[in-house]
Amino acid sequence: MTTTLFVKPTILPNLIIKDILEYLLNRIEDDFEYLISFILRYTLISKKWNEEIFRMLKVNNILTTGKFYYIRNGYEMELRINYEMINKWFQLADRYNIAFELDSKVLLDKKKLRGELRDKVVTLTNFTDKFTKSDFNYYKTLKKVVFQSYKLDSKNLLSEFCDNIKYKLYLSCQSGYQEIPENITEIVFNQNLFTRLKIGSLAISALEYHNQLTQLRHFELYSIKISKNALYSILSRSPNLQKLTINGITLLDCTLDTIVKLIADISKFQKLSIVSNDTISLKSVLDLFNRVQCKHVEIRFHNIRYETKEEITSAVIDNTSIEKFRFIPFDVRSHTNNDEKMELDYLSIWKDKSHLKEVEIFREDRCISEMANLEKLDIKFYQGTKSKELEKYIIPTKLPKLEELKILGFEFSTINQILKTNPNITKMTILALEINELVSILDSQQFPTLSDLFIEMVWMGKNICEENVVLSAFQNNTTIRYLKIREYEIEMKKPQSFLMSIIQVNRSYISLIVCFGLNDNFSEDQIDYNLLDEILSNNTTIKKLCLPSTVTLTDYLYSKKLIHIFNKYSVIRGNKIGII
Repeated sequence: MTTTLFVKPTILPNLIIKDILEYLLNRIEDDFEYLISFILRYTLISKKWNEEIFRMLKVNNILTTGKFYYIRNGYEMELRINYEMINKWFQLADRYNIAFELDSKVLLDKKKLRGELRDKVVTLTNFTDKFTKSDFNYYKTLKKVVFQSYKLDSKNLLSEFCDNIKYKLYLSCQSGYQEIPENITEIVFNQNLFTRLKIGSLAISALEYHNQLTQLRHFELYSIKISKNALYSILSRSPNLQKLTINGITLLDCTLDTIVKLIADISKFQKLSIVSNDTISLKSVLDLFNRVQCKHVEIRFHNIRYETKEEITSAVIDNTSIEKFRFIPFDVRSHTNNDEKMELDYLSIWKDKSHLKEVEIFREDRCISEMANLEKLDIKFYQGTKSKELEKYIIPTKLPKLEELKILGFEFSTINQILKTNPNITKMTILALEINELVSILDSQQFPTLSDLFIEMVWMGKNICEENVVLSAFQNNTTIRYLKIREYEIEMKKPQSFLMSIIQVNRSYISLIVCFGLNDNFSEDQIDYNLLDEILSNNTTIKKLCLPSTVTLTDYLYSKKLIHIFNKYSVIRGNKIGII
């Protein structure tokens, strides 16, 4: 006699189902097409779900109403708004009471919208039109407004501002170096309204204001004429300023030495960035470096002058506040003789390097070993440096806290040795690898901490590596979460099947972007859609995958059928656009 046991099914509480659905809903950021597909799919499961669970869901990422696209060979951009897609999402979200917020790139045409937006728009950005008080009254949930104006007209700025909204302003003038009118300087530099100011191609003279600019967090000047009084007035009244950026300014009544001293006197920012071609003394530069109280410093002076050679040979930087810096060697010229010059390398005169946590270097330098607390190292190409010379000192260098390594200037044949010397590296970006080296690095037993790997190019090299060996290496890695190869220069007959075979076995990759070179065999009929559907239904880890239907000279294209499968399993479509 056979006894059949009936197991009572487990019923998950609504809150747990809600958390699962909300996780899936937010898996892809800022994509109306995905959100619509999600709602249409999951609302078919149960009417009770729709009434009790969907009404608790929230889209966590702010959705953007428009996207910029390149036109005319990529030299110009235009903003496109898909009202049909936006309206379709609004209707579904309203029907199921799903909470979401909007970032509107422009004032939307209300005539093209089938629904009210007043409770959804929380930010307005790239704003060029006049913004009236009635607009404020309409968008009742606004949290941030970004003004972007190319006209010196106060009508483009509000006459009345609200206390509970953050304002940012990008102000410039195409005609160049016009003096900012007093009515605009009053709004911009005296009313304590803006959290970020970016001013360019204008002139600012004396400012006779005393109000504190406690809202200002980020101040940026570029290609601007300004007086000492005006700059001091703004900086001295901005006690909460976190970032100061100065690029290519012209000083009306003083030298760059004077401005640099002023900044050194009051600098308690998180980040300081100065780029200038004006003449400045080496003494002022060193004084700034030694007194600035910022963690992140970006300073590039292109016309530094010294009085005597002893100034260079005895130069020392002993600042222990700076943690992030970009070390570029450059020439310093004599104050009296333009043809007389000496090289100055900040890294060589940096006294205590143990405080540095993130650096970029542009040449061979053996003192990297002195950076005991270095967390991120970026080695750039510098003319005259040979990779073999660099390998000699970087391979044995042990940096116990190094987590991120980026080397895009050289082709190394010893990356695996560097990883073995610094076993705490979790993220690595490199220029090029032979396929055998890649297979070696994908060995999780040798490199168990490596989780992010980005490679510009993989090529065959001298030794042939069988495709099944490469496939096995990809499949069996258990530690890498994010893998991107921008150019896989090894011919492959069925790249789509190769990638599908990887994720059919591997359960570690969150993002897998391998961009194969152009090939006539890249055709849609090579994709087994039923198999892909089955693979993605079983692999719940993969979130981003490059699996195009066809390849053109400019982009990777996906068919509607392929997009449907990606959306069905909440997988982002990857492409080869973008820089690692």
